[in-house]
Amino acid sequence: MKIYQNKIVLITGAARGIGQAIALEFATAGAIVVMADVQNEPQEAVAAQLRNEGHKAFAFHCDVANDDSVSALGSAVLEKLGCPDIIYNNAVLVRTGGVLNADLNAVRKELDVNVLGYLRIVQQFLPQMVLRGSGWIINTASPNAFVPPPIVAENLMGYCISKAAEVSMSHCMSVSLKPKGINVSVVFPDITYTDSVKELHGSASNNFNTDFASFITNEGRPATEVAARIVKGLDPNKFFFSVYNGFEGMLKTWASQKMDPGFNYLASSAL
Repeated sequence: MKIYQNKIVLITGAARGIGQAIALEFATAGAIVVMADVQNEPQEAVAAQLRNEGHKAFAFHCDVANDDSVSALGSAVLEKLGCPDIIYNNAVLVRTGGVLNADLNAVRKELDVNVLGYLRIVQQFLPQMVLRGSGWIINTASPNAFVPPPIVAENLMGYCISKAAEVSMSHCMSVSLKPKGINVSVVFPDITYTDSVKELHGSASNNFNTDFASFITNEGRPATEVAARIVKGLDPNKFFFSVYNGFEGMLKTWASQKMDPGFNYLASSAL
């Protein structure tokens, strides 16, 4: 795809799952892929595979929840490659628990990765983007930011909070950065199966962990499929982009129902 040809694309949370699949798609589309994750070996292997196939790919260790680690990533990328043209924020941390049993330290960690981690990465490269007068920031949200099913709202509160915050943060970024030539998009993926669902833990019951993992395994789309739809459909001039079928209808119903938390949006006729 011409839009990505020879563009430097930095992807966080790229070692596995949808982040890895996104990196592969960008590479296939002709981008120079920069993978950033706390897990070195998986992303190093993928970067090596891409290079063997003739693509330009690099892997850097980065903990997006750590200021020094993000700073080190920024210095290394700027020195080796220059400022990214596209930042794809995908890193995620999920811990179970709801308002009745949430571990506040776990929620803090989720926010530190899923929200502040995105902000750290953006701020690391923003001065160069502003100076250049161009750039594209893509933040990964979730339909659960607005209309989480009851079982999700009750057991994945920290995740829902962080995804809602990402949408608000993306809005603020776009208002501030659009006049400077920097586009911002927020992506809403489909339900996606990744191996990480088997590692789900926190303060929710073991039954929830098991049942939710089973649901994602049975209903989730392959990460490669979801990533292909995302990379193909993204547009720097569009803020909102969803590959979750029916989500736009759910949002319209959400508004018409005055955001009633008790309404069953999944079963609404708008789907």
